[in-house]
Amino acid sequence: MSLIAHESDAHWIDRDTVLWRAGADTAKTLESVSGQVTRLFRLLPGTLAPAQRAAWPHLAALPAWKAAGAGVRQALRGRVTAVERDAAGKELARAGVRLPGVLDDLFATDEPLGYTGDRLALWAPTAQEVRLVLHGEAPGGGSRTEHAMSRDDGTGVWSLPVPRAWAGRDYTYLVTVYSPPPARS
Repeated sequence: MSLIAHESDAHWIDRDTVLWRAGADTAKTLESVSGQVTRLFRLLPGTLAPAQRAAWPHLAALPAWKAAGAGVRQALRGRVTAVERDAAGKELARAGVRLPGVLDDLFATDEPLGYTGDRLALWAPTAQEVRLVLHGEAPGGGSRTEHAMSRDDGTGVWSLPVPRAWAGRDYTYLVTVYSPPPARS
């Protein structure tokens, strides 16, 4: 089943609030698939607080749903869709889920990013893996080396200590994120 057009997208605006135009008499869930792991979050009827309405005025007319379930931080690293089912469990609709709000709510940080004098840090909370690629002459020869970075699950920041020997070398990041398979024709 393909995803519904963007007008029907759900918007996960904070850790437990989803805005989505879905039927009143249906069961609604968020599904996150990452590799072989599927996480489900039941969506229950909710309301928007005044602060949420002020922060998301362009979405305030959409029905609000409260997400119930554990493992939100991990779920955001996979493919997240909103699913609507009838009373018999038959899937009626599947929509993409926009994540900026929940990412900011769960992973906003004042932690320094980029080169900080003793490490490199990158904010990539939905990444499944991040590797630093150093370019140019490496000690002992070679022109390119790769180094696994470590993730802070609380901030979504990936970092790596930087030895003085790397000073002045160019670098890039290799970031692995969920990417949907190409559409079949």
